[in-house]
Amino acid sequence: MTRRYLPSLPSLLFLVAWVSSAHAFVPKPVASPPSSSSASPRAIDSAPLPPPQTSTSKFLVLFKGGAAGNGDQGTSLACLRIAEFRGLAFRELGDLQAVAALRFEDALKTDVSLAGGRKPDEDNEEDEESSPASSLMYVYGLPEGENGGKVLRRIVERAVLVHAAYEVWAMGSSLCECAAITKNIMNDDPRMGPLQANTTWAANSYVFGTKHGRRKEVDTLPQKLSIFKILLRRLPGAVDLKAPAVRFVLLEDGDAAGGKELHQVWFTREVAQGSRGLTERLSLRRRPYVTTTSMEPKASLVMSNVASLQSGDKVLDPMAGGGGLLLAAAQLGAGLTVGVDVNSSIDISRVASNFHDLGLPPPADFIFGDVGDPNVQERLYPWGPFDVLVADPPYGKRERGPVRAEGAIQEAVYTLYDLAANNKLLRVGGRLVYFLPMDPCWASRNVVPLLPSHPCLTPMDVSRQPLNTRLDRYLITLHKHRAAQEGEAVVMPNEEAGRMLGEDEGSSSRVWHYN
Repeated sequence: MTRRYLPSLPSLLFLVAWVSSAHAFVPKPVASPPSSSSASPRAIDSAPLPPPQTSTSKFLVLFKGGAAGNGDQGTSLACLRIAEFRGLAFRELGDLQAVAALRFEDALKTDVSLAGGRKPDEDNEEDEESSPASSLMYVYGLPEGENGGKVLRRIVERAVLVHAAYEVWAMGSSLCECAAITKNIMNDDPRMGPLQANTTWAANSYVFGTKHGRRKEVDTLPQKLSIFKILLRRLPGAVDLKAPAVRFVLLEDGDAAGGKELHQVWFTREVAQGSRGLTERLSLRRRPYVTTTSMEPKASLVMSNVASLQSGDKVLDPMAGGGGLLLAAAQLGAGLTVGVDVNSSIDISRVASNFHDLGLPPPADFIFGDVGDPNVQERLYPWGPFDVLVADPPYGKRERGPVRAEGAIQEAVYTLYDLAANNKLLRVGGRLVYFLPMDPCWASRNVVPLLPSHPCLTPMDVSRQPLNTRLDRYLITLHKHRAAQEGEAVVMPNEEAGRMLGEDEGSSSRVWHYN
C-alpha cells in the first residue's frame, strides 16, 4: 500500500502556534538596501564550488521527470531539460556568451539512477564531458545579485520540465550544521528583502532517497523546523499553510529517517515553480482534431522554449502535419503562425478548430505542398522573415498521404537548413529547432561533427532522447548569427554523415556538398 504523507492536525497547529507566538518579540525588520551589483552575467570557470553560505547567488533547480538517460529505452523528456533551460535563458538574457557560461552540476549524492540520472557510459564519446544527470542541480552563471533571482524566476515559470527553483540560504552535512549557519542570517540580510511584515510564509520539506526517490516530508516537519527556530523567529509576517507569499523548503539528500546516510541538507527559499497546467490544456484527448503524427504537447512546448520564443514572434512549421507545434507556439504567445505540409488530406478547418477551442488565433496560412519547392517558398515570403522555425520531420507513422520514400530524412534535413539560411524566411538572430530521428546504433558516437552545416547557422544544442530499442531522436537547435551570402550552401561533413541520416546510394535526388 502506498503511504500517504498527510499532515496531522496537531502537527499543523503546533507549527502555527509555535511560530506565531514567537512573533510577539520579533524586532522590526530593517529595509533591504538597494543592490549595487551589476546585472551583467559573469563567466563561470572550473574553480571549486564556493560554499553556499558565503554566496547569495547560488541556486538549485529541481527538474521534473525521471532519468535523464536511463539506458537505451524510455520516452522521458528529461534528456531535453538543459536545452530548454538554456533556450529560456537566451530568451531572458539575449546573450549567447552568457548562456554558454551557464554551468550545471549534480547536487545529489544519493543514488542518481533513482533520483533521475545515470552513470556515464565508458563507451559513449558524449560522456567525456558528462552532463548533469540528477533531478536536483546547482546552476551557476546567472546574473549577480537580485537580478539572478529575477531571471531565474522568469525562466522557471515558463519551463515545462522544471518543478521549482530555490535560492540556497545554508547547507550542511546535518540539520544541526545547516541550522547553525542560518543563525547568522539577520533581518538586514539582502535575502530577507522579499519578506515584509504583512507577508505570509510557509515551509516544506523534501527528502531524496534511494528507495522512494523524492518525497514530501510532512510527519516530521515540525520537529525539523524547530531546529531552525532562531531564524524562523526572525521572519516577519504570519504563517499561511495554504497560499503563502514566500515558501521555504528544506531539502535533504539521503533518507535519515529510513536508516540511510544523510549526505547533505539545504535550507532554501523557493524562487519559483515551473509552469502548471499547460500540458493538460494542450492534451491530445482534449483536441477536436488529432492526427496519427500529432506530437505530445509537452515536447511541443519544450521545442518552443528551446527556440527562445518571445511573445509576438512569427513561427513557421514547414512540416506541420496536424499543427501541434504551431498550437504550442500560439499558446506561448506567438503573434503569427504559418504551416506547410505535403499531405493534402489534412483538414485545415479542423486544424483551426484546435486553436479556436483554446481561444488562440489559428494559423494565418496553411499551405499544401513540398516546402522545398521554390513556388511554395514564394507563397511564404509575404509572411516572413520568421523569428522561429520548428519542425518534426516524418519518421514512421504517416497520414493518408504520399508514402515516405527512401532518403526522405536527409531531404528533409537539407530543406530545413536551406529554409533557415534563406534571409526571406528566417531573420538574423532567429532559430531553427527540429527533431532528427536516428538509429540507436549511433548513440555511442558524438553526432555533432556529423551534422550538416551552413556558414550562417551556429549549432547551439544537440540533445538525444531515446524512444525505444529501434529509434532515437535528437533535438537540434541552430542559431542564425548572420545573413546568408550568395554562393553559400548546406554542407555535409563527409560520407559517414550521409549514412547517419540514412542516405543510400541512389536514394536521394539531392547532391550533397561534402567537406
